[in-house]
Amino acid sequence: MLSACRRGVIVGLAASLALTAARFKVWSAAAPESLAGQLLVAAEEMADPRFAETVILMVQHDDGGALGLIINREVSRIGFAGLLEKFNLADQDLTPIAGDIALHFGGPVQLGLPFVVHSTDVMTASSRGLAPDVAVSMDQDLLRAIVIGRGPRHSLLTLGYAGWAPGQLEAELARDDWVVIPTDSDLVFGPDQGSKWRRALAREEIAL
Repeated sequence: MLSACRRGVIVGLAASLALTAARFKVWSAAAPESLAGQLLVAAEEMADPRFAETVILMVQHDDGGALGLIINREVSRIGFAGLLEKFNLADQDLTPIAGDIALHFGGPVQLGLPFVVHSTDVMTASSRGLAPDVAVSMDQDLLRAIVIGRGPRHSLLTLGYAGWAPGQLEAELARDDWVVIPTDSDLVFGPDQGSKWRRALAREEIAL
């Protein structure tokens, strides 16, 4: 079962993602001290094997804790027809186009929970803009749009998320477990999974 803290993070995230797309077409809604919209890059000395050599897109970071999605652990690719079945989307007369989408391990919490990280050329009612041309959504309508070829230009699908209790991420940052860098759409959606962590780690650390 989820802890009360993690339940609070999920409830808060769901509320955030329910806001209109218009509000998030211009990013920068996060407070200056929040890491939402940034990338956490595991330091070379990261001791936790679950997060070694990971790059995490931060979705939420506030007094209630933090939530992020690992974007460099692709576990497979799933065809659009298979996507309909996996997430029970075949409740409409949809004809999937040929193609597939990358399926990522998003983190160790709630491994069945899907998030779509996508470019901002297509936004749904629950899409939350995080950075220039990078958004996240839990909207099944977005998955349906992807399946029929009307989805965003770039997208990746994650299952599960990484979650932190209040103060936990700050303690890890103080231990230098993470490097924080600005989110870059080329890095997020780039195809070279093997070098994404190294390329991210090589970028200049931003001031916290």
